[in-house]
Amino acid sequence: MTPRGWVPAVLFTGYAALLIIGGIQSTYGGVEQPKAAIIATVLDTKLFIFVLGLCAVMNRLDRPVDMFRTLFLAMIGIGIINLPFVVLDLVRGVDLHGDVLLHKSSLPLPRGLFHHHTELAWLYCIAAFGAYTLFQIKNNVRLLALTAVFAVAVLLTVSIKEIVGLGIGLILISGKAKRGGHLGTALIGLSIAAAATVVLFTTGFGAAILNHASMFVGGHAIPNVRAGMTEASWLIANQHFPLGSGGGTFGSAPSYQGGYSEVYYAYGINTLYGGSREYSGYLQDVFWPKIVGEGGWIGFVLYAGFLLLFVQRLVTKPARSSQGDPLQRFSLAIVVLVFVVSTASAPFTNELLIFFMALALGYGSRARHLATQRATPRRP
Repeated sequence: MTPRGWVPAVLFTGYAALLIIGGIQSTYGGVEQPKAAIIATVLDTKLFIFVLGLCAVMNRLDRPVDMFRTLFLAMIGIGIINLPFVVLDLVRGVDLHGDVLLHKSSLPLPRGLFHHHTELAWLYCIAAFGAYTLFQIKNNVRLLALTAVFAVAVLLTVSIKEIVGLGIGLILISGKAKRGGHLGTALIGLSIAAAATVVLFTTGFGAAILNHASMFVGGHAIPNVRAGMTEASWLIANQHFPLGSGGGTFGSAPSYQGGYSEVYYAYGINTLYGGSREYSGYLQDVFWPKIVGEGGWIGFVLYAGFLLLFVQRLVTKPARSSQGDPLQRFSLAIVVLVFVVSTASAPFTNELLIFFMALALGYGSRARHLATQRATPRRP
């Protein structure tokens, strides 16, 4: 496993060890230890396994573009199949299961074939990235039209972080496909920013976005689980240095599914809507606070370091040609999307996002692996 084989493994193993040791030594009740810590660690290990597996696959492929093309076409196909169900949701106001759609302001949030509108947004972000990357490769205008359709589907979910991730990702994929690409990328970014400003302040869709955002920031912000857990995670990391509160105690599935962690009482999360023992549906709407709270500051550094090692390889990947590498730009778009989503959700509990994140990091690992091979002189 690259980069430098053992380094990412040591970082992730250190993080996992902190979760289990912290769980064993935790003074908080409400969950069964070390069972909760072990389950939380195993769930977090999914990302490590996916990255390990995709790195191995990428370093054995002669033509990764064929694999990427197949995945792009699959996501485009799923996106097209799902579109009629999105329209049906909007027309009926209920999903396929007969459940009334959630609303932001007056706007209904379609789910299509998924259980939640954010999952729908994740699908269409990836489908849009795939269609736009194929457009960069094939220059087929139908792929550009599909990109626009999928982008509209993301907008219909009125999910701010996914819309932001989509916009940044499409700008990244635009890249340097032509001479003067830096100027073109800047113009695309400015155009998107100008259009977004007009939409935000002149349309009902924009009003819904601003109204939702005002719940979390600004003078009209209300107490909510995301903000409460973010603040609590800093306090936990400081007050329980160096171990944190331990695995399975804060923001992870076993912290509320296998009982109800007393950490939530200690830091007032139980008083927030969606964070109580009776209704705990929002306790996994955060990601980095879970890492900081359960693993402490050291655990956060180890986990972030594990990811950043691979991201650094992807960012500094040698270009395949003077026009750049569309697969690299797609991979960077995926990484940005996942990091943006992680600010207010838990992307590494979703297998779709885990897979594509691991694919992106694996592609960066492949680039470094092949560059090292080329730089190593062959023995006679």
